Amino acid sequence: MPIIIFNRKALKALKALRLIIQFLRKVGGVKRNLLIAMWQRSIIIDTLWHNVVG
Repeated sequence: MPIIIFNRKALKALKALRLIIQFLRKVGGVKRNLLIAMWQRSIIIDTLWHNVVG
């Protein structure tokens, strides 16, 4: 009996972990896209700044 209870708890924990990982992937993907966009924008601003000033 204890094995069955443990297995149920383990399965619940695994399901929860899987959901958390999926959520983090979605959020992480959005954040990554935002960071990449900001990074590219900063590079464009830097090159413009160097072209104007330099």
